[in-house]
Amino acid sequence: MYMRNRAETESDRLAGMSFFCAVLIVMMHVGTAATPGTMQWWVFRFMGNCGLLRIAVPFFFLAAGYFLAKHVGEARWYWQALKSRGKSLVVPYVLWNMLYWVFCLMLVKVLGWIGYVPASLNVETAQNANVFEVLGLGLFIHPMLGPTWFIRNLLVLVVLSPLIVMSVRCLRFRMLVLLFCVNEICFYYAVGHPNMVQFILYTFSVEGLLYFAVGMFLREHPIVLPNGKEIGWCTLGCGLGMIAVSGILEEHGIRQWTMVLWGCFIPLIMYGIWRLVPLEGLGRKMRHYAFPLYLIHFPVNVMLSGVVGMLGMKELARASIWFFICRVTMVIVFSLLLARLLRMSRWCTALLFGGR
Repeated sequence: MYMRNRAETESDRLAGMSFFCAVLIVMMHVGTAATPGTMQWWVFRFMGNCGLLRIAVPFFFLAAGYFLAKHVGEARWYWQALKSRGKSLVVPYVLWNMLYWVFCLMLVKVLGWIGYVPASLNVETAQNANVFEVLGLGLFIHPMLGPTWFIRNLLVLVVLSPLIVMSVRCLRFRMLVLLFCVNEICFYYAVGHPNMVQFILYTFSVEGLLYFAVGMFLREHPIVLPNGKEIGWCTLGCGLGMIAVSGILEEHGIRQWTMVLWGCFIPLIMYGIWRLVPLEGLGRKMRHYAFPLYLIHFPVNVMLSGVVGMLGMKELARASIWFFICRVTMVIVFSLLLARLLRMSRWCTALLFGGR
């Protein structure tokens, strides 16, 4: 009974953290346009692509590695992993990229009649995309539906999972140290090479490989860490301090070391949130909505961008922190309502969300 309750609590916490990180992804994509010097600009600079919100996708990789490692050692575990990920990842990946391509073409027509097309709607890419780009198979670019780059990376890691498992078992913690160093070196030397940045971030993410291996390591070799909120506040404070330092370095044009600091503050902030946020209740309530929110929020945000532009509220959207909060809330609510509606059909649940 104790082991079962412990497993359920752990599962609830992981599900809660997944939903929390999906919300961070929404905030990242909603807050990309802000007027320099405004409160929204400063908040997003501290929290955005180079700050707090960067923990989201690494956690998804960590959770994926952790759950896959639960089945390592079972009969035909690798083939079962390929089969289950084929259903839960490949089909949604292809369908969502195709649907988003059609959505973009239709929205371009509709908004073109009105006279306003938001910058977040990449018109040229949608109109000139070839078959490989529509299916999300371009090596040095985002997939058509941007956030699905994570799925593409994860599929590569699942294919390579026997090699990763063997490396983690043989090298143990040294494997993680090696990957951490490789990740930092890649970030340092990628600055100024756009194709390399695109490849190591969106096609074969070294950072994704690192956290996928961390997840496997934590499953194979559980680490007992200190309990209590004090250690959570301490690690969170250290991580936020590193974000502040990275911001100062970026202000002075030292971009390489800014990217190097990414690898340092992500695990600290991730662990701090793990300790401080009440994740169990969130996981029990929102267990099945992290993946749908991750997929649906992007087109919903594009539509809201069009509405904001048509209403002449573009400058307000760029300058007001309260408008940003309201817009994030609207994107989350509309995405969850649409997910709820789609999940009423078993076929939609199976095909669009991989059975989640």
